[in-house]
Amino acid sequence: MTDPDISLAECRDQDWPTLTAFMRAFCEEDGHAYGPDNEAALRALIDNPVHGRVVLILHGGEPAGYAALCYGFSLEFHGRDGFLDEIYVAPAHRGHGIGSLVLDRLQDIAAADGIKALHLEVMDGNDNAARLYRRKGWETRPSRMMTRRLAGG
Repeated sequence: MTDPDISLAECRDQDWPTLTAFMRAFCEEDGHAYGPDNEAALRALIDNPVHGRVVLILHGGEPAGYAALCYGFSLEFHGRDGFLDEIYVAPAHRGHGIGSLVLDRLQDIAAADGIKALHLEVMDGNDNAARLYRRKGWETRPSRMMTRRLAGG
């Protein structure tokens, strides 16, 4: 699927108010806390592209959402891997196939950056997103992600 009205743009300083508004909405929808630490992490990612990419999703030239790819390294996956940390399409832009197309384009970006595997999380109960991810070739792994916050995190 291709749609010339849908594009991804690397985030720039002038995108900050739009980007943080989308991030705040994403956190609210998913039940995550939002505050200065989120914005500091977002700024660090934008300022250090070796760690990943943050893109605005544009629909007809209008901001419609954003996505954040974060890069790491995996022995299991034989090199650089990535985590689709956040993807958000604003409610007014949903139902038009934007998420599907954006997933394809993010995969292309990651592959061009030398990423061998992409991972993501989907919240329990977000069945629409889970169905989309499965349709796009994402698989549930038999392992379970666990997290331990460290000092300063």
